[in-house]
Amino acid sequence: MSGEPAAIRETALRRGLQLHQTVFERSSLGQLVVDISTFRIKVANQAFCAMTGFAAGDLVGRELAVLFSADRADADLRGQCPSTNSLPR
Repeated sequence: MSGEPAAIRETALRRGLQLHQTVFERSSLGQLVVDISTFRIKVANQAFCAMTGFAAGDLVGRELAVLFSADRADADLRGQCPSTNSLPR
């Protein structure tokens, strides 16, 4: 590619980036892009949002740890497990 004009290389790079973005967005696997230096979420795909219940806008800029907080885990478990008060006596 080094012999090609800069415009051709730039177009190829742009197409490659668009392809990666499309695959990321349309993937049925939940995925995040995280800034490794700050551990902040840069983007989440729709599949990740669907499986976690977070909206993408609520995740972007937040620390990755928000997904693993004890309070969140407790709330998720309470929402998924039946209450002992609802069991027949």
